Amino acid sequence: MNIPQSFKDAIADTFYDKTITRYSTQDTKDAHGHQAKAGTTVTNGSFMGNVHFDNFEKIQKQYGITEEIEIAITTADVIPQNEIIGYDGKQYMVFKVIKTDSHYLLVAKKWLSKSSTSISA
Repeated sequence: MNIPQSFKDAIADTFYDKTITRYSTQDTKDAHGHQAKAGTTVTNGSFMGNVHFDNFEKIQKQYGITEEIEIAITTADVIPQNEIIGYDGKQYMVFKVIKTDSHYLLVAKKWLSKSSTSISA
């Protein structure tokens, strides 16, 4: 189905009312030589979306997802899989990106930033 851009713009203007932060996932080293994923501290822009914290069972069934879902976001922006995003003071890793006719559905789980720190030799 060909969805006109004016319809996509109307959806975005009406429903994409939450700001979601994007984080860099490049490895960084601190002054002590510790290596860590920057996904917990370095912002890399933001995008607008509609945030959901319910109907996860329906999403899992519809798309054959077996992983636990902790947040779902619809957006017009192209966000890559494994991107670290933040909303309402919490960080999430996008583990599935589903393209639909008018938007993308991002499915994510909480990002455990403390487990991404390691000491380099």
